[in-house]
Amino acid sequence: MQLLKLSFDHLPSPSTKKCYAYCCFFGKGCNMNRKTLIHLWMAEGFLQASFNNEILEDIGNKHFNILLDSSLLEEERMYNPYLDEDTRYCKMHDLCMILQNQYQDLTV
Repeated sequence: MQLLKLSFDHLPSPSTKKCYAYCCFFGKGCNMNRKTLIHLWMAEGFLQASFNNEILEDIGNKHFNILLDSSLLEEERMYNPYLDEDTRYCKMHDLCMILQNQYQDLTV
């Protein structure tokens, strides 16, 4: 449990922490579509371009990958027969839900 708290505390930016905190609105076991989640972060204003030529979706993918690398999110791929391709989903690690409940007011 402490390791997950440490992972959250060591996220590289307030924006990444906000993106993670936003994921807490989704319930345990809820599959979040990666692209949709990034678009929601964009709509909330969590993603800020440092340079004029940066694409917000690329910035969102960087935040998403940081959350995966820190084990705060788990990624799954499911076959989507309508698109005839794998769709990437994520969900919060079960222990992260416990962490979120313990630290209801995550400091971002």
